Amino acid sequence: AQADLGIVMGFVRGQNFPPQHPELAGVRLTYPFLVDFVTALLVTVGEPLARAVFAVNLILALALAALLYRLARLLTGSPLAAGLAPWLLFLSGGTGFWLCLKDAVSTGTGLRQFLMHLPHNYTILPTGEYRWGNALTTLLVPQRSLLLGLPLALVVITLWWQAVNAEEKRARRLLAGAGCLAGLLPLAHVHSLTVLLATAACLALLFRRGRAWATFFGSALLLAAPQALWLARGTSVQARNFLA
Repeated sequence: AQADLGIVMGFVRGQNFPPQHPELAGVRLTYPFLVDFVTALLVTVGEPLARAVFAVNLILALALAALLYRLARLLTGSPLAAGLAPWLLFLSGGTGFWLCLKDAVSTGTGLRQFLMHLPHNYTILPTGEYRWGNALTTLLVPQRSLLLGLPLALVVITLWWQAVNAEEKRARRLLAGAGCLAGLLPLAHVHSLTVLLATAACLALLFRRGRAWATFFGSALLLAAPQALWLARGTSVQARNFLA
């Protein structure tokens, strides 16, 4: 999160575009910075930094919840399953709650009072033997680029699902649109793009529509390749190490 703030203020005060690394002078920034750039736009027009970060995070989190609900509804046809899906994502955290309940019973202060004054984190124990952090606090908030990349990836997956159940002509249009959205990801969240391309390759083998899938890969690579080359130019980024 500290690096994100440095990137945001680099845009706001340092005229840092094309962006350089906020901590390493003269080093190109290879981190997907689009979500920080949007935040910097809000700060530039007068929003306080904390409020701008919170607003962008909240909007993207709500979009993620809505898109996950829609995808789960399409996949299962069940409003109950769709309604549970966002809660399972945002409130995940393993079985640390069991240790929390045991401590609450042993203190004898009552569950409500104990929850209001937790002695330590129960999803990542300070002693180190249990580590299963909540997705919201360990991924989505500190790794803000994921908050933009994941909703875009869910839209792509939704279009995939619609395409495999559509007739050929409509499937091509849907997959072309999915490819265009996937092609926007390098500056938003490049790991999401990598996962989508690998998954799409598997789906293309399962649902054999060669021309339709070609439109997906063609449009995705057409948009993504220039961004990826720009991010990697003049830096120490190596595709082999990144994929590893």
